[in-house]
Amino acid sequence: MVIFSGESRWQIAVALFGGVIGLVLMMSAVELWFDLRALNEGSSGEERFVMVNKQVSLLNTFGVASGFNENELEDIIGQPFVENVSPLTSNQFRVTAYSPQLGFSTELFFESLPARYLDLKDPMGFSWREGDARLPIVLSRDYLALYNFGFAPAQGLPQFTAGTIQRVSFDVIVEGNGKRKVFKGYIAGFSDRVNSVLVPEEFMTWANAAYGSQEFVRPSRLMVEAENPWSEEFQAYLSENGLEVGRGKLIGGQVALAMSLGIGFIGALGLSLVAVAGIGVLLVFELMVSKASARIRLLLELGYRSSRISALISERLLWLMALMAILAGVGVGVLRFLQAGWMAAQGMNAAALPNGWSFGAGFAVVAVLATVNLVRIRHLVNRLVVPAV
Repeated sequence: MVIFSGESRWQIAVALFGGVIGLVLMMSAVELWFDLRALNEGSSGEERFVMVNKQVSLLNTFGVASGFNENELEDIIGQPFVENVSPLTSNQFRVTAYSPQLGFSTELFFESLPARYLDLKDPMGFSWREGDARLPIVLSRDYLALYNFGFAPAQGLPQFTAGTIQRVSFDVIVEGNGKRKVFKGYIAGFSDRVNSVLVPEEFMTWANAAYGSQEFVRPSRLMVEAENPWSEEFQAYLSENGLEVGRGKLIGGQVALAMSLGIGFIGALGLSLVAVAGIGVLLVFELMVSKASARIRLLLELGYRSSRISALISERLLWLMALMAILAGVGVGVLRFLQAGWMAAQGMNAAALPNGWSFGAGFAVVAVLATVNLVRIRHLVNRLVVPAV
């Protein structure tokens, strides 16, 4: 069309590129925010399970045990808002982990829970029978992070993703009652629910009997399945009985805050780029209308209505905005697919497709930019509708 002759295509391309990059950053920030919230808070199903322990007091410092006795266990189980309770069983023997390949040795502690309380993809695979030489271990994901970012750099040891460490086997040395046995340990999975080093319940029962002190040890932590662990009734019961919730989280509060700030910065940067791109598009179309003002006046004199001319220019703008949105959507989809693959390698679950909120945010921003530009184009064209002098 005559109106668009001489338009600066490279300026439009630069504005389009800036808008796409900005939209991708902003929409990715929305995706990351939802991922962070899911990792930090857990899924709705996991919210039914909480770790409960007694509050540590000065008496515990002087050796007074903080475990649960039979009466306390029965009282908790008898509460109407509690569905199931399982104590965590601790090892009563010495445990040492040794890896000849890595040249590293450390003492460990073990705990056990019935497999159905664990957040594992395959709870049935977490089992052991007497005579098995291999010992499956479920590790808290927080412990893997502590190893990778705390212990490993300090000791000059390699860092591991969740996927690679599951391929590493190591010796687990069990000692007690003058006896010693070596098992081949391996990481069978990771838990976001329990901050501990877990072994199958069958192994713990056998090892405590064979290598333990045979003394009854009160459980210090309980896995509680409640209807709503965050209800006022449940929280009041915990407070009245000197108990507290210690549910494992993948990301600690300070780390979560730092990540939230980083994600917020990425989102703000993306939104700023989109705004700059929108201004660029506006300036390009203003320049185009200004250059074509003589031709537009001629069309007006020939009987074209200003609304028709505005619609023709607006159609070009809407196509540009649609292309920007499509390219940004494709970019976010590709990044999400790559991110999901990376998170899977770390042992975390993430959807391979973007969520609706990121697309909704992108659509809202594009709609606002398009509306502002459309209003401005109509205003510029209407200013050319002046009586001939």
